[in-house]
Amino acid sequence: MTKVISFYTKGTIYEKEIEDLALSCKALQIDHYIEEREDLGAWEKNCNQKPLFILECLEKFNCPLLWVDSDGILLKKPNLNLQEVDLGLYFNNAKTKHARNATIYVSPTNNTKKFLRLWYETLQKMNSRPRKNLIPDQPVMISLIRKGEIPLKIGNLPLEYMQIFDRDQVPLEKTVILHFQASRTARMDPIFWQHLTGKELKAIRMANSKSVTS
Repeated sequence: MTKVISFYTKGTIYEKEIEDLALSCKALQIDHYIEEREDLGAWEKNCNQKPLFILECLEKFNCPLLWVDSDGILLKKPNLNLQEVDLGLYFNNAKTKHARNATIYVSPTNNTKKFLRLWYETLQKMNSRPRKNLIPDQPVMISLIRKGEIPLKIGNLPLEYMQIFDRDQVPLEKTVILHFQASRTARMDPIFWQHLTGKELKAIRMANSKSVTS
């Protein structure tokens, strides 16, 4: 069975969010691995550890993995048939290869490892240059997939595996992985969230979303 992996950065809002991911995996008896990593001082820098962490997990476990962002929860056991692919992603637009990456399926193939290494090294190189804003992981991943420098067999993840709680109209009874986008509050001063639990933070996000759309 595919192992679920994720990490969180100590002292950030994600340390609270990850509790619910771990509990959901335990409740469903899903094999999972969660690691605490150093807070590098910026949201983008922390997110940009993702390809390196996934690569390290592939080397460590040598089995198919399902990366889930730390603000996600599992409502069902994953049941994917992606043995013949390197990566599995949900595409907002398949023609333009615009993919989300809060959920990523990875196989322990050489091309997968090469891609993850290139993704990480590209992020480090681009963000080492003087610039106004740091570049986060997702647009670089999309760019590298479009360029096709490393040939990848990419499978399509169903939306139920990459569902955003207030954006995607999927009935919850079909949802496998639900994402709560902690990035919306991750850069707030800790005084606003440090006394709250992960569940309380998710509930506030849901309430705010309803008030905006009503």
